[in-house]
Amino acid sequence: MAVAVRIKTIVISRQAITLCIYLAVALLYTWPLLANLTSRLPVGSEEAATVPLFNLWTLNWNADRIADLYSGYWDAPIFFPQAMAFGLSDPMPFTGIMFAGLRLVTSNPFLSYNLCLLAILVLNGAAAARLATTAGVDRTAAMLVGVLAVSLPWVANELGVLQVTVLFPVLFALSYLICFLGDPSTRSGAAIGLWMAVAYLSSTYFGVILSMFIVASAALLVGRRHCNLTTAWKLTPGVLLYVLLLLPVITGQLESTENFHRNQASMSIGSAVPEHFFKLRSRSSEAGLLPWIDNGPFIDHSSAPQHLYPGTAFLVLAIAGMFVGWRSHKRRRLTVCFALFAALACALSFGSRLSLFDMAPYEVLRTLHPGFSHMRNVYRYAAFMQVGMLVLAGLALDALWRRRDRIGYGLTVTIVVASLAELLPPEPRFSPDRSYVYGPSWIARIRELPPGPLAYLPPSPGPRSIDYEAEVVTMLRGLEFNKPLLNGYSGYFPRHHRKFRRKLRDPTAADIGYLRRHNTRYVLLDRERATESAQVLFARQQGLQLLFETEKVAIYELR
Repeated sequence: MAVAVRIKTIVISRQAITLCIYLAVALLYTWPLLANLTSRLPVGSEEAATVPLFNLWTLNWNADRIADLYSGYWDAPIFFPQAMAFGLSDPMPFTGIMFAGLRLVTSNPFLSYNLCLLAILVLNGAAAARLATTAGVDRTAAMLVGVLAVSLPWVANELGVLQVTVLFPVLFALSYLICFLGDPSTRSGAAIGLWMAVAYLSSTYFGVILSMFIVASAALLVGRRHCNLTTAWKLTPGVLLYVLLLLPVITGQLESTENFHRNQASMSIGSAVPEHFFKLRSRSSEAGLLPWIDNGPFIDHSSAPQHLYPGTAFLVLAIAGMFVGWRSHKRRRLTVCFALFAALACALSFGSRLSLFDMAPYEVLRTLHPGFSHMRNVYRYAAFMQVGMLVLAGLALDALWRRRDRIGYGLTVTIVVASLAELLPPEPRFSPDRSYVYGPSWIARIRELPPGPLAYLPPSPGPRSIDYEAEVVTMLRGLEFNKPLLNGYSGYFPRHHRKFRRKLRDPTAADIGYLRRHNTRYVLLDRERATESAQVLFARQQGLQLLFETEKVAIYELR
């Protein structure tokens, strides 16, 4: 009994040390986030803080709805009078649960968001280590695979888009798929369904993509012994769990986006091009230490600035892992599966730009699976390319580590450290301070006003995300002053909101009638952004009562 307790203590201690290592790498790769943990959000490669602030708004809305048992979940107070406006973007309900628990403890939305991000990075490492272990990799080598997962260039590049950093459900789902095919059981079958659902509830993009890759991976790994009713029966709980968890969310999303579609032009803009796979956003790249990328002969600097190069050390490990795995009869099928996994993900990231024999594979997917029709940023398939490479890199690290000599151990650690050094991202930029978002005293004054829709003016001057930063800040403030907004930001924009933007960027007296026709009660005029003519118009317009004003804003009520 004492021996069993001691072994269990050692295992727990090892796991705790491993998680501490992952946290240390996460803090290194997000530095100086630790110094800004309570007050600012990392922007990553985004051109503005719009997306991270919008994700903070999304998580806040989730937390508020959890407190009310999800009452009115889809009726977010934006784009008034648009019904079910929350379904126009990724709702992130699972991450919302994590955030809600942290916000309950910290009472600080910014701190809760940043703790969520760090937890995601650590869980990415833990899930990658488990996937590697399931694939037969030595425990210590698997821990190093976890380090590679925390430092994935995809994640470092997308720190400003929280939902596409959430890779751990994908990794856990693949891990349990391997477990199930190795020894079919009800438990592993249920775990597959659970983690597939968590992937979707954390990131709609990744949930949809994973549903395809799970089926493709299973098709490559399944054997004759799996083709029976017993195996199918053991998988049934996972299927039911997946459907039951996703049905309420998918139903709401389908109803919200029924009249919204992605056109070919927008999907083409969001697709990868070959040049993107020779671009890396890191300090070593910026210092000119990697001459074969960024400034190499393959680069067209007129293309969109996606950075999809996986890293030289990581790429060498993955290629070496392919050879190692192929030489092992026991691991050959698994190696082929994840090599094809990575290759397919890379190919699909080109979207409709990729054509084979006058046929676009991605267009076939859009026809077969309705979820793919709503994807705009198709280049995000590249995240799954790096997921596939993690398993292959694990096979190479395993082969080195199993040499059981100083050369093997030293070379394994050296390669991982070299990868960390190569991929270390530039010092991140941050969002405006928490005090800027929640500090203005007029937020409380608006909250005390009687209920009614509010228009924030002027609306965004253009279609880029940077143009919406002020409106997203107002959305966060709107959850505090509790008035539905005519403005908004999301994945889809209602048609009437385009008209609202067009009319009220620099309004005339006739345009005030538009606000009345939409039952607007209040106008929040941003005096720092509004033109002088707009400020004069609102000050002199009949039917508008100035409730109060500060140096930066003026609040009017429509009579």
